[in-house]
Amino acid sequence: MEQPADASSDPLHAQVGALRYLVLMMLQRLDADGYASIAEITAGVKGDRAHLDPGLPDHALVDATFRETLAILELAAHKH
Repeated sequence: MEQPADASSDPLHAQVGALRYLVLMMLQRLDADGYASIAEITAGVKGDRAHLDPGLPDHALVDATFRETLAILELAAHKH
């Protein structure tokens, strides 16, 4: 049986993880300093997603991007 690949040895996974971490930290700092509200950003993303055209090329990818964006925002909201 083949073992799953070790994600820690994949530079792309590390880069995505680093970017996700930086985005979380920036969102939390902006929210804490009063420059941007995570709740308002979340509402905006949800609104944009609700108006997403189902006939859009690559709809599945775009919707997955919205899901990941909302997951990051939810994590940011619960970290501080």
